[in-house]
Amino acid sequence: MKGAALTLLLGCFLAVTWTPSAQSHASSIPFVADEAVEFEVDAVHSGVLFRIEHLEVSAFHGRFTGLSGRYVLDADDPSGCEVQITIDAASADSGSEGRDKHICGPDFLNTKQFPEATFRSTRVVAGDSAASNRPTYSVTGILDLRGVKGEVTFPMTLIGNKETRMGHRSGLEGELTIDRRKFGMDSFPTEALGAEIELTFFIEGLHK
Repeated sequence: MKGAALTLLLGCFLAVTWTPSAQSHASSIPFVADEAVEFEVDAVHSGVLFRIEHLEVSAFHGRFTGLSGRYVLDADDPSGCEVQITIDAASADSGSEGRDKHICGPDFLNTKQFPEATFRSTRVVAGDSAASNRPTYSVTGILDLRGVKGEVTFPMTLIGNKETRMGHRSGLEGELTIDRRKFGMDSFPTEALGAEIELTFFIEGLHK
């Protein structure tokens, strides 16, 4: 379930909508015209969170810490944006060693057979930036989790994109909900474990 997570994911990403609200962030999001900028994921400052309900009375959370990949931001052409993300499924951490072993076992992520979850975008379009007051994108792509490939679409928001004391960096956040049963994780009934896994991913990248 976690591999999905992210994967996700995650994930991920991008197209700039130059609305008046988005322009208010221009000082922190300085794009260069007519130039696609590639970023390498900084694993130390990136991750995927997951949430799933338990016994229909509560929910527990965890995260995947092993993340790698790249993404491209294109200020003028959303179709030039892309993202490729790989999640180390065995990096799932729910705060319980015993539960983590179960998550990585055959009932769920089956990390021995499927050590990675991946996401590769196939289409990126400008999203609705009004709600967040930041550039937002609608990202569609293929999530490969536990050996099952499925198309997913989710929103992503550009948090920032600028030169820092640690180089030219940008950051993205997004949310995705998947049905664990569609990815082969159907050993438990929904009364015991929720069908939906909510994934929240946060990505920071360094310009190559």
